[in-house]
Amino acid sequence: PLHLNLFPTSTPPLINYVGRLNRAELFYEYLDGQWGELGEAGAVFDWKNTLASARHEIERIRSAVDAPPTQPVLGSAKAGFRE
Repeated sequence: PLHLNLFPTSTPPLINYVGRLNRAELFYEYLDGQWGELGEAGAVFDWKNTLASARHEIERIRSAVDAPPTQPVLGSAKAGFRE
């Protein structure tokens, strides 16, 4: 049987997020190359705007992951602060 843990008791390490973001960037580079080969045939979809938005979101996520939390998590006086 498949067991899904919808409410994990621990947060995955940040390295997993970094790896996922790196893979997303590589995938976007691949898509950008493929989209470029379409030329005028790809004009029905605004790929450049979509790519710019995706890259902006990746940078926003990277900044959020790298920045220390600004508010403690409820239930712990030290939670949310990096030591």
